Amino acid sequence: MKKIITLAFCLFLLVAVWPQNKNKIARLQEELAAATTDTAKIKSLTGLAFEVVEIDREKARNYSQQALVLSKKINYPKGLMLAYYALGMVADYEAKTDSLLYFYNRSLQYSTALKEDKWMADTWINMGLAYVHESKFPEALNYYDKAESLASGMKDDGLLAKVYRKKANLFMQSLDFNKGRGFILRSIAIYERLKDSATLGEAFGSLGWAYKSEKKYDSTIYYLQKAIEIFKKTNYITFIPVAYTEIGAALNEQQQYTEAVKNFAAAERIYDTLNYPSHQDALHVYYGTALTNLNQLPEAREHYLKGIAFATKEGDLEIQSEGLLGLTQALKKMGLHQEAIRYFEKYDSVRNVLSEKEQLATVSEMTEKYEAAKKEKQIQEQRLAITKKNYQLIGAAGILMALGLLVYSYYRRYRLKKEKELQAAIFQQQDLATKAVMEAEETERQRIAKDLHDGVGQMMSAAKMNLSAIETELGFTDPQQRLKFEKIIGLVDESCKEVRAVSHNMMPNALLKNGLANAIKEFIDKIDSNVIKVSLHSEGLKERLEANTEIVLYRVIQECVNNVIKHSGATQLDISLIKDSDGISATIEDNGRGFDTSNKSKFGGMGLKNIQTRVEYLKGSVEFDSTPGHGTVVSIHI
Repeated sequence: MKKIITLAFCLFLLVAVWPQNKNKIARLQEELAAATTDTAKIKSLTGLAFEVVEIDREKARNYSQQALVLSKKINYPKGLMLAYYALGMVADYEAKTDSLLYFYNRSLQYSTALKEDKWMADTWINMGLAYVHESKFPEALNYYDKAESLASGMKDDGLLAKVYRKKANLFMQSLDFNKGRGFILRSIAIYERLKDSATLGEAFGSLGWAYKSEKKYDSTIYYLQKAIEIFKKTNYITFIPVAYTEIGAALNEQQQYTEAVKNFAAAERIYDTLNYPSHQDALHVYYGTALTNLNQLPEAREHYLKGIAFATKEGDLEIQSEGLLGLTQALKKMGLHQEAIRYFEKYDSVRNVLSEKEQLATVSEMTEKYEAAKKEKQIQEQRLAITKKNYQLIGAAGILMALGLLVYSYYRRYRLKKEKELQAAIFQQQDLATKAVMEAEETERQRIAKDLHDGVGQMMSAAKMNLSAIETELGFTDPQQRLKFEKIIGLVDESCKEVRAVSHNMMPNALLKNGLANAIKEFIDKIDSNVIKVSLHSEGLKERLEANTEIVLYRVIQECVNNVIKHSGATQLDISLIKDSDGISATIEDNGRGFDTSNKSKFGGMGLKNIQTRVEYLKGSVEFDSTPGHGTVVSIHI
């Protein structure tokens, strides 16, 4: 049910904007080619990313990354806001929730600083939509509430109506039809007041589908007809045949097949003038259903075949299976039993269900039972002659068979239990081995750090003190001797500092005393800002994490930063560290030269393997997002 509702709400929106997208993309490409300033190029690039994201994710990503690089180059905050927003949309369409939340949050930083309230609201709406797709409705509602509050404060009725429609979608998917319908009605009231006919038509379409989900077909027909009237006036032709199709489907449910056929015919006439395949699969399948019930079987067969062809091309398994089932029933009525069986087998392979096949099997079984009954009557006298001993033998055989099955079942369960125990033991040993290796590594680091600090460090300090003490006792014959002596003391002093630095790097005091965020801050503060600028954003780390988690995350981030400095040629490095109810997320993003993640010779280096091993030790995941020339993003989630 939720899947059907989602498809219904998304479908008519795509139908309404499909013809306009092509023209807009062509215009934006012309503007990009003619752009003479960087800001104009950024505007065109992000505009193209917004328009093509539904049809070509890779192009949208390339446009977004070009805009991001150019915006960073000229330090253009609005361009950064738009570029991160576009990258969030790409991640949304690719169902990468962690990435999209990261990109949208980056966009929010700039829209908040620029006081771009409309972009803030749109970003919250998209973040809410991402959680709707994962059926996390409370989280989604939280973002929608933020957008609604901002839209109300701005007194932007159009934006407020958009939020209401998103909330309607949320409640429809959670099967709370009353609330869903209420938010659609609130959006309709706004569109009527704004005289926004095009969007009002879309809202009436949404309301029609809402009533269809509740099986209130009179209301479905009424509101879809109102949508058709509006779209005829606004010349939104592509929506009209879809609405006619859904009206016909509602009439089918009411068994008004003659009226349903009229609506299907109207939809087909309009589709014949358009080069637009969407929803034609449903049209022809529903058309076939109506004609089958009117006993117009050859025509029904033709429409079923058309609908199945469209559904196969579109990859819509729901409509394809419905069409195959309907075609099977029509062919049975026509007496074409062999062909009916062939299409039923196709239906069975698509749907992977056995209900209809079981019905056909039941008919066959009843025939066999009838034949068996006739034979039974003929041999009834022979059966009466079966002795009591035979019955006892049959009973004994049955008991033995049952006991055999019980013994086999017990043995099978016992074997499966032992296999699970063995597998669990193997996994436990692997975890213990990994933990032992990492703990040994950290113990060795601590030992070496302590030896350097307490042993070599103390000896170097003592050497410096002794040299300083005998300085007054030495009689320097000329300034050159004094200068050489001072250089020796300076070298000893530098050695002391170097020993302390190495000791601290192996086991930083800030990590031991103040926690992960402060340790990372202390680490990046030591990086020369003339070489690379590093920014750190952390949230939710007021309380200390478990010691192993802090150490492993510190080592991973340290490894990532060192990789950026050594290999990327980047000038900007952004580190994000966030702890929330879902866990801990860390993101390290640079604007360097990037690398090809499919090239295993570069991607499989020891540094990246160490990162993956450490994160896996914490039962986490790590994702490397990089392409040559467009920087690198490392996303870690524990």
